[in-house]
Amino acid sequence: MIWNAISAVVVVCFFVAIIVAIVCWFLEIALGGLAIIVFCFVIYGLWKFFTWFSGLFALVGSVIGVIFFLIKWILIIFVALCVICFVYGMFSSGSDSRSGEKNGEE
Repeated sequence: MIWNAISAVVVVCFFVAIIVAIVCWFLEIALGGLAIIVFCFVIYGLWKFFTWFSGLFALVGSVIGVIFFLIKWILIIFVALCVICFVYGMFSSGSDSRSGEKNGEE
């Protein structure tokens, strides 16, 4: 039950990240938005891959299943940190100062 809830939250986070990326795409941050979309799909694919393998090896009772389980959770934490950093970077004053430097150079 808890595992299904955590998995659902992770999937929702992926889709939220993709929606944020699409919004950034339309806000003329085209390369950044595209990179985030590709990144989200790659990480989501890896997450599904490791989920499948952890279940497969858990049935066998292998140590490899535990390793895949840990790798999957490391990926989940990594993606969560990336999304947090991305959102913080969008709304922080640091992004404003960087755009100011660009305007000053032009």
